[in-house]
Amino acid sequence: MAEENEAAPAEKKGDSKKNLIIVVAAVLVLAIGGGAAWFFLAKGENKATPKDGDPAKTEKKARVDENGKPLPPIGPIVEVKEFVINIMDKGETRFLKAAMSLELDNPKVAEELGQRLPQVQDTILLHIGSKTFDELSDLQGKLQLRAELIAKLNAFLEQGKIKNIYFTSFVIQ
Repeated sequence: MAEENEAAPAEKKGDSKKNLIIVVAAVLVLAIGGGAAWFFLAKGENKATPKDGDPAKTEKKARVDENGKPLPPIGPIVEVKEFVINIMDKGETRFLKAAMSLELDNPKVAEELGQRLPQVQDTILLHIGSKTFDELSDLQGKLQLRAELIAKLNAFLEQGKIKNIYFTSFVIQ
C-alpha cells in the first residue's frame, strides 16, 4: 500500500507537466492563428484603400434616395454666419437666432456671393423680419421661408443659382 501512495504523486506531477505543455501549445496556436488572420485581413483592407488617399482611385458609392434614384452631387457651400432678427408678434417682442448654409450650383456663384454679401444679408434680414412667430414656428413655415429666400436671392444672382438653403441653427424666443 505504501508503494501505491508513492506512485500516485509521481503520476500527478507528470500529468500536470503534460497539461501545462498542452495549455501553452494551445495558447501559442491561437496566438499564431489570430496574428495570421489579422495580417491577412488587414493586408486585404490595405489593397482596397489606396495609401495616398487619392479620391480618384477610391471607389465612389453612388448616393441614392429612399426610392433608389441617384441623388445629384452636392454643390459648393457658402456659410452665412449666425444672425439675430426681431420678428413680428402680437404685443410681444420675439427674436430669431439663425445661421444657414447656401448650396450653389457652381463655384462662380460663391465668388459673386462674396461680393454681394451685404445685399444677401440685407435680403435675408428684411424678409425674415417681415414674418410672424406663427409663420416660423412650424415645419411648413420653415420650408416656405426656405423657398422664398431661394427665390429672392436667385433674383439678383448672375453667375448661377442657389440650389438649396440648409438652416444650421434656428432658434425662436
